[in-house]
Amino acid sequence: MLKKKLKIPRVITRSIGNIHEEILKLVGADRIILPEHTVATQLADRLSLPFNSIARLSKDYSIGIISAPESFIGKTLDELKLYEQHTITFLGLLKNDAIEQVPGDYVIEETDKLVCAGSNKALTALTKL
Repeated sequence: MLKKKLKIPRVITRSIGNIHEEILKLVGADRIILPEHTVATQLADRLSLPFNSIARLSKDYSIGIISAPESFIGKTLDELKLYEQHTITFLGLLKNDAIEQVPGDYVIEETDKLVCAGSNKALTALTKL
């Protein structure tokens, strides 16, 4: 391959579609970026999922920021048992553009933005509580 001949350690390229991506894989590209696909997925998530912000970690698993559901207000994190009851991992609260970790006895307030990780299905169900 040409990259080996030229001693190029890593080739990152842009693809315009799935067939183009397959060709780039065959010729030895190390990383293939599909910006249009990425932006389309992000837009679809913003329009269809009830999150303030979401980052997909895989096809089925994400980290999302949600406003505190009404049923959470006035309860502690320990009382909510997010993982045991909903398979959601609570990562912290979004405050002043930073994620703050809080103890289990923290009482959820109406203005809280919860940073949670879990399956897309579980995260979507969480917003409906």
